[in-house]
Amino acid sequence: MGSLSSPMQKRVLLFLLVSLTILFLVLFSGFGRTEHYVKPWKKLLDRYSPNVIDNNKPEQKGESMKYKWIHKKNYLPNYFTKRLDKDDLVKWPHNDVYRNGTMVFVHNQKSGGTTTKNCLRKFMNPPPILAANPNADEFYTLMLSQGAHQDLARAYIGDSTFGICDFTNKPCSYFTFLRDPYERSVSSYNMCNILTLQKLPRPLCIARNATEMSVNDWAKHQGSFFFRQLLANPIFLTKSFSPMVDILRTPEDPSTEKMPAWWKNELILSHLMSEKDKLMALDYVLDHLEEWFAVIGLTSDYATSMALIEEVYDLPFQSECGGDVANKRPYTLIGQSSHLSKEDIANQMVAKLYSDMTVKEALRYDMEIYRKAKDIFRRQKLQFEKERMQ
Repeated sequence: MGSLSSPMQKRVLLFLLVSLTILFLVLFSGFGRTEHYVKPWKKLLDRYSPNVIDNNKPEQKGESMKYKWIHKKNYLPNYFTKRLDKDDLVKWPHNDVYRNGTMVFVHNQKSGGTTTKNCLRKFMNPPPILAANPNADEFYTLMLSQGAHQDLARAYIGDSTFGICDFTNKPCSYFTFLRDPYERSVSSYNMCNILTLQKLPRPLCIARNATEMSVNDWAKHQGSFFFRQLLANPIFLTKSFSPMVDILRTPEDPSTEKMPAWWKNELILSHLMSEKDKLMALDYVLDHLEEWFAVIGLTSDYATSMALIEEVYDLPFQSECGGDVANKRPYTLIGQSSHLSKEDIANQMVAKLYSDMTVKEALRYDMEIYRKAKDIFRRQKLQFEKERMQ
């Protein structure tokens, strides 16, 4: 036998030592979920991270944020409150730019989005392109590979669409529907209860089992859903971040391969963001909501919302699809024999959510956005009615 000090054996021993060290780090360094997990992906983060800090605000001077991609570009501002008025010296885009540019529907789950998507599919040819939980990985892998000056399609729909306008330098606008976050949580809870019992998996329902949770725990689980949609980095939804998701996931979570895009985004943002960062991001969102969205609809006034969207895009939203919201089927709650509408369920259950301070904290970001959206909606409606009277 050769000596233990032979060059070959030294190389073997060195290889084994390095392998054991790497294995130890992988197995045992994850319990703290410390910041070093982000480092392998730092270049990817920085690549899509324009600065979000507003140095005109004294409280933000000198501050540093890790997620600069929250800054958006190339969006058309609110059609009713920000576009050119004859007495306004600010030159906002002409109406035809909205109507001929790319339109992007940001689907906030359980807020009337199914009707809106079906409406677009009904009268648009070619049909709108989906960017949602089922195909977010493939969609953004392709988009990221093609750069920032693409010729986009006429329309995009889905819950993973916010940020698409960043991929072009041509006219592009976002629109959405929002709903009271407490009502949305109740609606989501009851839908996922039924679908889980029927063994009909939906991306919204598979991160946790709604039948094993109270409505309060479910609301905390889903949290401020729309806030996270606005903070999503497209690259989070691709396989580039799967190793990070695999580290962050818990035994309760689906496998990384089966995990819906919205929950991957939640795990990554929860790991990256401190409470201070979230509050700074919320301030930034509230400051820019009216600029980001060409029109904001409210589920509580669906018919008017569809009329507003029709005015912006000159497409028959209200005339063709302006009736009641889709999916208005009744839900039977566990332990109840009577059928209740979504509104009845919300009226009976939302008080339970309001009485829970931990739920209030989980939904606080979406509640702030919803309050802002209601004010924007009020001013949109006033301007719309004013223009119709002229």
